[in-house]
Amino acid sequence: MSSPPPAGQLLAPDHPYWEKCARHQNKHTTRFVAHLFLCDGCAERLRRECFNDRPPMFEGLAIDGFCALCNRRQMVLLRQWFVCQICLGVVLAYPKTFAASQAVHNFWTTQIVRDFPNLRLEETEIVRLEPFIPGRRTQRRKSESVTFLDFAAFDVGLDDNPLAFHIEMKAGPGSIENMKQFQLDINDSNDVATVCNNSGIPAYIFHVQVGEEHAPPTRHSVARGMWWTDCFRLQEHLQNVKPRRGEEDKHAGYYCPGAFRVMDDFLEELRNRGYLALRERLAREPLPTR
Repeated sequence: MSSPPPAGQLLAPDHPYWEKCARHQNKHTTRFVAHLFLCDGCAERLRRECFNDRPPMFEGLAIDGFCALCNRRQMVLLRQWFVCQICLGVVLAYPKTFAASQAVHNFWTTQIVRDFPNLRLEETEIVRLEPFIPGRRTQRRKSESVTFLDFAAFDVGLDDNPLAFHIEMKAGPGSIENMKQFQLDINDSNDVATVCNNSGIPAYIFHVQVGEEHAPPTRHSVARGMWWTDCFRLQEHLQNVKPRRGEEDKHAGYYCPGAFRVMDDFLEELRNRGYLALRERLAREPLPTR
């Protein structure tokens, strides 16, 4: 198989990777072209970490706008790659996740640090840009057991185990207040249960509402709201399990959104050290997996 052109060159029509999805490591044919306004740093990062070192087919049209990866407003260039629509969906999800993660950090910095100096937050599952390697995720699932979630909070006042609780972060466009059902993939709910059961430490689930703001022709992701629940309360609000719409081979749990509460209530949860009560309950009552 021919290797991609050197970094810094544009992909040429006579190259074997022309009309091949940049995110697939094999020659996965696609004639769909992704249009991404990116700053130089994010363009290089996307090419190197996600697009197998394959350069874009076009870059130019400099404009002051939002970068489609880091969400920051700055000078950006239009970059075009051949990317299949499934992989493009993965790429477009990255800025949403980055915005949600930043919202969690901002909440912790502005609401938690001053009143709860005993608590420390660590992002333990940092989002990584990745190419598509056939079979890798399946093999990883079979060979490894998940050991952590998106964030871990440590309480320096706990003598036996400073790990106080995990946080699983979910991002989506909807407000909990307007949802009829909250959807969580079975793989994700099983990860929460596995981590909690194996560590003996409970988890909170944060839903971050992420929308888009536009500075045409660019756009960026922005967090607009956040809600929380705990691993037991979410389980108690499970309504049904069924295939995801349009993806009959994948199942999700559908929950009553009443399981979630506003973030002001989370401060009260911390004042009461509710995570200690959840730890005791977890020791008596492991979370189910499906």
